[in-house]
Amino acid sequence: MANELVNVGTFALQTGLSIPMLRYYHEIGVLEPASVDPDTGYRRYSKEQIARARLIARLRSVDVPVDELTRALAGNGSALRMILQAHRDRLSARIEDTQRMLAVVDELFTEEIAMQTQGSFLVEVTLRVRDLDATVDFYRRVLGFDFQPDDHNGAAPLHYDACGGSWAPQGMQLFTLWPAGDRSETTGMQLGFGVPNVDEVWARASETGAGLVRAPADDPYVPRNAAFSDPAGNEVSIYERAGW
Repeated sequence: MANELVNVGTFALQTGLSIPMLRYYHEIGVLEPASVDPDTGYRRYSKEQIARARLIARLRSVDVPVDELTRALAGNGSALRMILQAHRDRLSARIEDTQRMLAVVDELFTEEIAMQTQGSFLVEVTLRVRDLDATVDFYRRVLGFDFQPDDHNGAAPLHYDACGGSWAPQGMQLFTLWPAGDRSETTGMQLGFGVPNVDEVWARASETGAGLVRAPADDPYVPRNAAFSDPAGNEVSIYERAGW
């Protein structure tokens, strides 16, 4: 029979289980050697045990608890399936818990950045324009803003809001286009937006007939940028987000 057995080192190489782990599984009765020398304690394993040892290695690689290994390896296929299903449910719950923790960490990170940068932060920009429809259409086509009409339940003239972020943590951004009206002057402003691709936005602005102020160019101090004017005469600068 000795000719059919392999030593512990060879068995470890064949199964992917380390020698210390083979000793541990022997001690807890999960994988007992086929032969143990009573004088030296030298362990030998049969080739028929290789499949069992490899299954143990695979189960432990996905973190199946050690105390469930014996039941999983009892030779009853249904027992193994039940243990795998229960372990899969645990892993799914672990993923959900991790995602919840990541969401909290992201909130804490954002709040910490806001606290470190400044006590006050920009929330809203409002432009008063004479041709409201043309300006809304311009920002929709060129910068992709999703404007929503609003009149404060009839208490204000029709205007358009584009919102981003949320009030908590500090990340709300509100871009509003408001009709100038007969007695109001139009807003004259210089605005800046981060965009995914400066050249693509510049091309869309050119197609709309925007006033072209500064063609796309690289800069040693800021990301690739360009500038044009909107239908209300406001100067709009765009910066490549990937360059920040």
